[in-house]
Amino acid sequence: MKIRTNSIKLRESFFPEIFKMFVLHFDFGPDLIKTEKYYFDKYDRYYELSYLYYHSELDFQIGRFLSIDEIYDYYDMQKGYSSLDIENGYIRIATINRGGSIFVDKNDEIVLNVWDFEDQYVLAGNIFEFMNNVTVKIILEADLIENVKFENLYKNWGEEYWRIK
Repeated sequence: MKIRTNSIKLRESFFPEIFKMFVLHFDFGPDLIKTEKYYFDKYDRYYELSYLYYHSELDFQIGRFLSIDEIYDYYDMQKGYSSLDIENGYIRIATINRGGSIFVDKNDEIVLNVWDFEDQYVLAGNIFEFMNNVTVKIILEADLIENVKFENLYKNWGEEYWRIK
């Protein structure tokens, strides 16, 4: 996880205490946990080589963690919130790959809301417990675009992404 190197000003009494402590110490947002990408010249585009995975009874892929500014903006606009999320005082902190969101509640619990399900699931008692179950997984070679093979990927010293030979 990426340690915060700058100070951050948070809204007064917005986040529950444990989550607030987490975001004050870690650079919460899309770059919190590094995943790998590769660059495909033909399409002038980056593609995922790895992804964030949450291991639980539900097993799902995390789309990305929202930045603090996005958390505030989405909360203010109620973007990605159901009426039940608002009623329960949830704060949206991440997206998932199957349509839904991950929230922190006023008691610091981390809650999953999948839009296709009626129920919401408590995933962890707090953000630290939640992060213990987040792992980075490598995609399957068969999922690389246009039959690219792992053996044909390389990375130059200091680069943030992989290239295709």
